[in-house]
Amino acid sequence: MVNGISKVEIQIKEYELTIDGKDFQWDIIKLPDNRWHILQDGHSYLVTENMHDQANKSYSFILNNIFYKIELNDRFDTLIEKMGMTKTRNVTNNNILISPMPGLISDILVKKGDKINKGDSLIVLKAMKMENVLRSPESGTVKEILVKENQNVEKGYKLIQF
Repeated sequence: MVNGISKVEIQIKEYELTIDGKDFQWDIIKLPDNRWHILQDGHSYLVTENMHDQANKSYSFILNNIFYKIELNDRFDTLIEKMGMTKTRNVTNNNILISPMPGLISDILVKKGDKINKGDSLIVLKAMKMENVLRSPESGTVKEILVKENQNVEKGYKLIQF
């Protein structure tokens, strides 16, 4: 997803880039301060990395003075979407971790009062015969644990309040 608007399929191998099935060839030079200079089809581009959040697979950068935000989906995200379990954010405006899919709470890794950092493992959710570790979307303190081990939950169920 680019700037929250359009979906684009991108495949990258070394210096080969395919966007929606169209091949692009480029020359790229790494510059200091998280910047790159790219030449593609006779056009020059300056890219500056702004932010990357690997846990949420989102990245932002500035390309020739235009800001872009990208949210990536890998083959597992695509599979989950095809199965009707679309990806949801793990936190609501009320600072509550929610279940991204139906499953069984197999392990709760924190307790009330624990200080947590962004990316810390919080809960193990078994779904589709796989264990999914739900991580903290932000730093804070666990105010309340709203589930118990071995409890079945549905997608969107409130799990932990921060």
